[in-house]
Amino acid sequence: MGKKNDYGTAAGGLDPAFEGTIFPQELKSLEQRSSARTRAEGDARGLPDFEAHCFKGGTTDRSPFFEHTLELLTQDDQNAAWKQWVAEDPENRHGGLTGLALSGGGIRSATLNLGIVQVLEKTGLFYCLDYLSTVSGGGYLGGSISANYSGMPDQEQAPEAGEASDAEEPAAASDDDLLAQARGRFPFRHERGRPEPAGFLQLRNFSSYLVPKGFIDYMRLPVQVIRGILVNFLVLLPWIILFAILASLFLQGEQGSRQWNWAADISPMFTDHPFSITLSLFVVFGALALIFPVARRIEIWQRGEDASHRFRKIYESGMVVVLLLSITVAFVELQPVALNALENFQRPAALASSLSILTGVLATLGNFLARRLKSLIGRWGLYLVALLGAAAFWLLFLLFTSWFLDAPGWWSKAPDFASPKALFGGVAMVLLVWSFIFVSANALSMHNFYRDRLAKAFLFRVDRKQRSADHTIDPRLSELSTTLGPLHLVNTALNTREFPQMFRKGRHAEPFFLSGVCSGSRITGYCATGDIEKTQKDVRLSTAVATSGAAASSHMGVYTNAAVRFILSVLNVRLGYWLINPMYFAENRPAAMAIGRLFSVGVGRFFQELLGVVTYKTSYVYLSDGGHIENLGIYELVRRQCRFIVVGDGECDPEYTFKGLADAIRLIRVDFGIIIEMDGLDEIRNGQQQFARGTIHYPDGRLGYLIYLKSSLLGDHMVEATVSREAYVTSPLREDDRHFDELSYVAHYKARHPDFPQETTGDQFFDETQFEVYRALGYLVADRAFTWDK
Repeated sequence: MGKKNDYGTAAGGLDPAFEGTIFPQELKSLEQRSSARTRAEGDARGLPDFEAHCFKGGTTDRSPFFEHTLELLTQDDQNAAWKQWVAEDPENRHGGLTGLALSGGGIRSATLNLGIVQVLEKTGLFYCLDYLSTVSGGGYLGGSISANYSGMPDQEQAPEAGEASDAEEPAAASDDDLLAQARGRFPFRHERGRPEPAGFLQLRNFSSYLVPKGFIDYMRLPVQVIRGILVNFLVLLPWIILFAILASLFLQGEQGSRQWNWAADISPMFTDHPFSITLSLFVVFGALALIFPVARRIEIWQRGEDASHRFRKIYESGMVVVLLLSITVAFVELQPVALNALENFQRPAALASSLSILTGVLATLGNFLARRLKSLIGRWGLYLVALLGAAAFWLLFLLFTSWFLDAPGWWSKAPDFASPKALFGGVAMVLLVWSFIFVSANALSMHNFYRDRLAKAFLFRVDRKQRSADHTIDPRLSELSTTLGPLHLVNTALNTREFPQMFRKGRHAEPFFLSGVCSGSRITGYCATGDIEKTQKDVRLSTAVATSGAAASSHMGVYTNAAVRFILSVLNVRLGYWLINPMYFAENRPAAMAIGRLFSVGVGRFFQELLGVVTYKTSYVYLSDGGHIENLGIYELVRRQCRFIVVGDGECDPEYTFKGLADAIRLIRVDFGIIIEMDGLDEIRNGQQQFARGTIHYPDGRLGYLIYLKSSLLGDHMVEATVSREAYVTSPLREDDRHFDELSYVAHYKARHPDFPQETTGDQFFDETQFEVYRALGYLVADRAFTWDK
């Protein structure tokens, strides 16, 4: 273990609302599970009895790595620290919870973690888990597990219809019965020499979950995009028309010499200049700059040096207002100038030819930048596209304005009620009414398409003999059982531009979880998930899983970019989800809740996304991929102070910099003051092993342990990945160590696909081979960590 470090005090600290209210509710929900299978007798809130519930019969040996982890967990000094902590508040504390975190990474992560979960089930560790914390792609698999464990145990189910009402109450299931049911419902068991169960085959059949039926499903993707673009255009069109009508009312002059009819009255200094008001404001700005030293000196004479700071702040704020006003007015005064330039094109052909030339120039420039300056186009190209998109809407505004000022000759003979202004004004009002009544930001986005695909592929329940799977289930989160399965925490990112603490502003998001017990975040507070489900009827397990995997969204947490926001909003590449704010339930604000329900997730939420005014204070909050803030899912497990955590990391990390782990450790340190020290990451980078151990330093000297399983291969693959082929062949460190004898098809796939196992997350269309090699790799990594003597 490396040297212990202390980086100071936490800026955030623990969350009193969570610790005092929400967490005790979760502990109560876990009581049945704890007493049934995962706790030693007489220690209902202690660590699992691994001896009793894992590695039964000596059929599987423990690896030295895992054996040492168990020894660390049972050391006397650690037990003393935990027992002292529990003794201080026995009703609301525990002696050690366990959790499994499945990272983001799309279908790649889901498939890799499938292999990991299979090993945990084989060894019995899966049945010792209290929490299942998932992010994005890890939620695909997590949702499948939770769907199979939804509903009550067989012995506790209500009598079937038609049975006698005075039948005896069914006896409570014994611990052994519950464990047998949990094992029976596990849908992905891997047993040598036996056909794969229905649940396992279900995932294989839907490895290409977005387009499972081929061509027809491929065509539905562009249909979704085109439909969204069209509806978005119809939402924005009435505002363009109304602004054009308003502009036409205040413009005068002949064609090609337009000007504002009020500019000269406001600014007599520059009567003949098209930017008269802007120039006047700049004169005011210059005068304020000139007067500032004199005014400051007078302020000091009258009120002393202490008043200087407050005076500067007020004065400079005034100058900022003048500057921003100048920029805004400049854009307004630009309209007649641009309109004159547009009207000078006498023939449409001239405009068309000019646009074609401009398109050709931009295409050539874009091709050059794409080939020569990939890093530049990656950033500035987005701004260029966003600028062109905004310019297109501006051009449409100018065309409407010109048309309203000078209608075609045949139209000028129409009566006033059929004039272009009246006719298009009526159309604009109809579209406004249509958009405000019928358009929903959630229904308009691609969230529903994504959610339906995930539900079809991953949400099912196998029968008792595991010969068939029911594809029609989509349970509510509040229906998920913690008696048979772990309590599922679905992690998302709450996008917001405001924070109670200013230093968090750069995150652009806050961790937000949904579970069967409660949902919320530190800044919104928490509420019972059932209350949310009563308000928003479409909130189900599929909704949570799809929201957690909403990688392409108008707002993307730490990856939010103004240009990307505009592009994705207009093109309707929006997978995020608007959820009613838990704050209104937590603070019991019925009036605000009623207003929130009235406006719901209508078209106004779309404009919030487009303009970038999302915040945690509104009646609905915007959630996106949990990986937009923390991609491993360990944040919530450490918040609950779990003593034993297993992490399956399937994110894309071709250079093995462990970004997801590093981000999680940093956020946990800042928000909770809890330090995690890792041991083994360098060995993963060097290809010596595929797992590492983390020591979690909780308050009061308590320790927890984290087993980190990385999507990686043995051998010095880092050399091959980071240098040229010639340098690799001649390197003294060269050793690909692909282990053809060990698992030939994985080694063969690596030989044909050098990026494996870090292929791009953009590939969400796995075939049979790709699915199997990632599953097999996950199984191999977990097997080495828990059972192999290597």
